[in-house]
Amino acid sequence: MIARANLLRERLLQGNKKVLVILDDIWADKFDLQGERIDLQGMGIPLGGANKNFKMLYTSRITRDLWHDVSTKKEIPLDLLSEEEAWRLFREKAGDSTDSPDLKSIAIKIMNECGRLPLALVLIASALSKLSGSNHTQELWEGMLDRLTCARIAPVDKDLYSRLELSYEYLEGEQAKRLFLLCCLFREDEDIRIEDLARYGLGLSLFDGIDEMKKVRRQVFLIVNELKSRYLLLNSEKEEEECVKVHDVVRDMGISIASKDKFALVIHEEVSEWPKDTYEHYSSISLISRKITELPKGLTCPNLEFLLLDCSELKELP
Repeated sequence: MIARANLLRERLLQGNKKVLVILDDIWADKFDLQGERIDLQGMGIPLGGANKNFKMLYTSRITRDLWHDVSTKKEIPLDLLSEEEAWRLFREKAGDSTDSPDLKSIAIKIMNECGRLPLALVLIASALSKLSGSNHTQELWEGMLDRLTCARIAPVDKDLYSRLELSYEYLEGEQAKRLFLLCCLFREDEDIRIEDLARYGLGLSLFDGIDEMKKVRRQVFLIVNELKSRYLLLNSEKEEEECVKVHDVVRDMGISIASKDKFALVIHEEVSEWPKDTYEHYSSISLISRKITELPKGLTCPNLEFLLLDCSELKELP
């Protein structure tokens, strides 16, 4: 570890070149291994003004300092979108229907209910774009406004999830909802192979009456494209395979839905033992841990259809 840190430090300072290191989306729990904060300098990051050509940028939703020992730093708070920016983004995703005399006032109210949060604006506006063009467009948009108004009553920490859940609830068909929730069971930021989703879809009998792999694969591609059009799934940067990803906030929302509906038990924490719970009602379990070494014997999971175990220290299966 020390040798690798020294090698990284030498590489970053080599030739007196200008270097920018970006650490994106930093959370406190990711930087707390065995109760200790990660030592940046111990990793090989040259801090403390060692080189004026070296800069580090990190982004985080946490407002407090993550590294108090870094003396030279500048905080740049990212505020909510302005009303003009929010409207421009909302209109871009919702489409030209927002200019309709019957819909514009409703659209503005919906935009305001999204709290000028970019992710909420994109998801809700994209869902509205799918509702446009019918004979009941105005009623459907007013229904969305009513749902958003009710969501605002939720506690602050659940406020965003309540808004984002509407984009999930407005999905057409149970297959799309189940495939989205399935994607949320994977590790955060994982590149999820579409081929794997097709195989799981076949194994879970996700598509009634379709039991041929090539036909299931076509259905999965159609649903994936639909989910991407609503920004519930994102394109992966992995080039060698066709993959998708889930935004971490959207994934957390999906896990919240799956847990609330008793669809899935999701434990992606540094737990050291199998969580104590009753499992009769879960149809899916996703457990990812680097500390669990054994599983309990005699687990009763009569409704279990999908099990994802990623426990690197697991010694044996019961």
